Amino acid sequence: MFNEGVVFSQVTRIVYQDDFERSNFVWQDYSLGMYGEIQTVNMKPVNSIIRVAAFYPFLHTFNGMDQVAKQVLLYAVDIYAAPMFQTDMWKYVRINYSFGPHFFYELSDAYHHIEVGGGSLLGLELPVATRWTILFNGFVSVDYGNLGTNRIIQPYNMVWNYQLELGFRYSKRNPNTFSYIRAKQI
Repeated sequence: MFNEGVVFSQVTRIVYQDDFERSNFVWQDYSLGMYGEIQTVNMKPVNSIIRVAAFYPFLHTFNGMDQVAKQVLLYAVDIYAAPMFQTDMWKYVRINYSFGPHFFYELSDAYHHIEVGGGSLLGLELPVATRWTILFNGFVSVDYGNLGTNRIIQPYNMVWNYQLELGFRYSKRNPNTFSYIRAKQI
């Protein structure tokens, strides 16, 4: 199955300043983008998901203060692949969850950020019609952020990423058995 939609992302990068008795340095990047997923169905014992997202960073902050980008052409790419588990408690709302490896690349004004770590996805599937499904997903990852050009000049102590997704699925081969509109047994 193919899922697609829009996604909002917030990446937080922290450099601890405990040795100097100052507050931590916190960089946050806010991005909007689009995502696409390939999800397997009826694969025993567990299904899989591969997710690719492309972002445009529209806001940058340092310790809560807005930073003006010097470049116009900034972007980010996110890749996530994992086994997908789905509950079947309710027929009209399905809950998906997964955890697996995560890769994130971002071109910022100063560096090429390359981050690798682990992520987890939690989502809801709402079967609107026989072939249409609305998707609400939340994604969180904790990454190692010192693989890019920042690794020598500005290494980060902690990097994490939050993402919210709103998407849809149209599927002829895997129709919804129960749906809100024109519900019929298949």
